[in-house]
Amino acid sequence: MIKLDDGEVISEAEQVAGIVEQTGTMINEGVSKVLSIRIQLRILADVQALTQKSGKSRNFMIERLLEVGLEEVHKQLSEKTMQEVNELTSESYGDLFAEAGLC
Repeated sequence: MIKLDDGEVISEAEQVAGIVEQTGTMINEGVSKVLSIRIQLRILADVQALTQKSGKSRNFMIERLLEVGLEEVHKQLSEKTMQEVNELTSESYGDLFAEAGLC
């Protein structure tokens, strides 16, 4: 969930839809890491279409779509599982920061 400047709360999906429809914006903050993945052509074609429509980069769109997917999956997890996932995420975050020499 994202809290807007006016206090309204929207989902990651709503934000991405606004970006594609060019009615919303996003400031990309934070540390990034280059990652290489394999992706099915049907998914890539859809991503490229959203990229073209939004005027954003393919990397930007893929990252946003991953955020949407994560938000939706998190909603489906039990509280116990989500707590475990949050702990593992914190551990991974620490490892990634150390690997990047940021701590």
